[in-house]
Amino acid sequence: MRGVDISLAGGWIEVACIVHPPGEVVISMRPVSVFAKGPAGEIEKLEAGLHGRWRQATRAVMVLLSLHGLAPSQIAELLDCHPATVRRWIGRFNDEGMAGLADRARCGRPRLGGRRLAGRIAALLRRPGPWTLPRIRQYLGWPQVSPRTLYRRVRLVAIWRRPKLAARGDPDHDHVVAGIVARLIELPRRAVVLAEDETHLNLLPHVRASWTLRGARPQVLTPGKNRKVTVLGAIEMTTGTWVYRLGRRCAADFIALLQMLAEAFPQAPVIVVICDNDSIHHARKVTAYLRQQPRLELLYGARYSPHDNPGPGRAGSGRSTPSSATAHPMRCWLPPRPGPAPGCRRVTSRTSGMPLRSMKEIELVEQRLLGACDVADVLAASWEAFELVVALASASEDQAADMYPAFMFARGSAVNGRNAIAFAPSMPAGRAAMPESPALHGGDVYEVADAIAALASVLSGRLREVAGNATDDGDRIACENAARDADRIGELLTGST
Repeated sequence: MRGVDISLAGGWIEVACIVHPPGEVVISMRPVSVFAKGPAGEIEKLEAGLHGRWRQATRAVMVLLSLHGLAPSQIAELLDCHPATVRRWIGRFNDEGMAGLADRARCGRPRLGGRRLAGRIAALLRRPGPWTLPRIRQYLGWPQVSPRTLYRRVRLVAIWRRPKLAARGDPDHDHVVAGIVARLIELPRRAVVLAEDETHLNLLPHVRASWTLRGARPQVLTPGKNRKVTVLGAIEMTTGTWVYRLGRRCAADFIALLQMLAEAFPQAPVIVVICDNDSIHHARKVTAYLRQQPRLELLYGARYSPHDNPGPGRAGSGRSTPSSATAHPMRCWLPPRPGPAPGCRRVTSRTSGMPLRSMKEIELVEQRLLGACDVADVLAASWEAFELVVALASASEDQAADMYPAFMFARGSAVNGRNAIAFAPSMPAGRAAMPESPALHGGDVYEVADAIAALASVLSGRLREVAGNATDDGDRIACENAARDADRIGELLTGST
């Protein structure tokens, strides 16, 4: 071995002179040489970066190569530049050091419009209004720039987009919603609550501008007439059952939808339909039909409040879809659960207690949640937890009139959480439903609510932990959605102090 400087290795290389006999073949595992390989596009990007955003690093490489004895012509050939450029940057380094490798101030006129023009444009666009370039130019006091320059300055702080329409709201919103909640509390057991809405499908395609080859214009087939179909639908608030029909926006089709609801829930003593204040909902034919159907009842929501309705609505309107329906936002107006009477101790599981079987099921599911290690185990345990909440809420909702809405909406949130994790990629196959919980009696209903709320807290924590560590986007989204449903269950059933 020749030309090896052992001092560079810090004592880790031991040099030995090995003399091989003549004719012996020496095989080495070290490759003869290694060359950089890569697509042509990557090499072009690398070269462009050396002369662009990494240009100061390229100048430092010129200095280092010069310190190792390379001539400016050799450095210029390596870095694909002119030898005069190499000599200029080496000279600046010799005179100014590292500061000499930075860019110097360039000559030329100052920026048109001044440095504060972009800030003035941003402050102007914060004010509501239909802002166009001529209007912006007028409100800025006619700055001495061309329309093209003003366009470039506006593009620095803004984009061209349509505004978002927002409902103005009903001043009596809280009063109307409180009336709906009061009616829901009075409903008998096994009553059905649905949210109804309509949307319209235009069969004539909407044509918009797009990039097209020169000399060619695409053709889109039309149905011949500007036809429109109305979809009337209603979604059950707890199970997510969706009933719909295609027709026209008229009272006759709305009556036909109500008839379908009556046939879909024949055992329900009362069918409550929450709808908006559309004219077809107040038509005389609808009023006359409801007089003949004592089981059907319409509850009208607040005006100009489409986000209150979780039923199927227009795409992009901000409403929920049947697949993502959640507990109705009206849960915020549910009355608090009454506490113990003055001078009486609250009933706990150590006094009268909740059924032993239900308590053991909750404790078992909590242990499975806390003991789950990977994503699949947590999802399987969460599925069992949501199934248990559905079973307990179904058995408890008719035990106390003041707790009926809370258990009903909690059961709906549990169904939504279970459906959310069902589509997780890591969800194990072959899920089995939890057995129905035994019937509960009397004062046990409040202990069941406390136990379910505690289980929901553990469930939400584990789902959020898994969502934070999940590597698959599908698992993360499913766990986040299910955790929100678990939080709703806890909000609904948390006891008052």
